[in-house]
Amino acid sequence: MIKPVAILLAALLGAVPFLANAAPKLPDLDAQVHCALVFGQVTRNQSQKLPGADRFPAMAGPAREFFVRTGARTLDEKAATIETIEAYYLTRLTALQDSLAKAPDPAAALDREFAQCLPQFQSVAPEMVPAAR
Repeated sequence: MIKPVAILLAALLGAVPFLANAAPKLPDLDAQVHCALVFGQVTRNQSQKLPGADRFPAMAGPAREFFVRTGARTLDEKAATIETIEAYYLTRLTALQDSLAKAPDPAAALDREFAQCLPQFQSVAPEMVPAAR
């Protein structure tokens, strides 16, 4: 009786590395929240048709999906209320907007932020990776 259990356990343990590689590793939660806000800022600029916003890929759908998944993850991992999470996001958004506004070249700063965040789509919402322009 012990032998079949040992064989089953060995098979399961052998599959663990394969299963771990099946799903991409999620980024650090704070980095993911930051990127969700960066994508939101780009989407906002595009919806307002601000000059230069068209240099980014269309972000309305992809950014929304990334933000929803990030929000769900934040609620799960921080085990906080929606109100607490909302305050956290607003604080982070204000910091991002202040940082961009204080940059010598705000457009270049947003470009850098976007470029650093774009790879996160592969692990958070791979089916929604924005199409390059």
